[in-house]
Amino acid sequence: MTSTSWRSVPLPPNWGQIRGAVIARDPQCRWGSLDEDMAEPGRCPNRSTDADHIGEPWDHRLEALRGLCTNHHATRTGRQGAAGKARVMLTRRRPKEPHPGYKKES
Repeated sequence: MTSTSWRSVPLPPNWGQIRGAVIARDPQCRWGSLDEDMAEPGRCPNRSTDADHIGEPWDHRLEALRGLCTNHHATRTGRQGAAGKARVMLTRRRPKEPHPGYKKES
């Protein structure tokens, strides 16, 4: 299986089996099962196609995964990426320099 993912943690060699077990357990998308999903009322009617890590990206236990449809998995991944980029951008700001007209005199 070739991956085009930018994952920071590699998936285990048996990921296909783990993913299959998650989708078999969660045949319907589980979007809305976490508070951070900010889901509309009700469940997503689509079938699960992806296994989503609920906790840490290196925790591949079935309890730490849920089934999501492709659309909601992309939404969640996009939000996580945007949050990560925002954290990095906070560290890249230059300290604010005072206006030249207000510089302290020696």
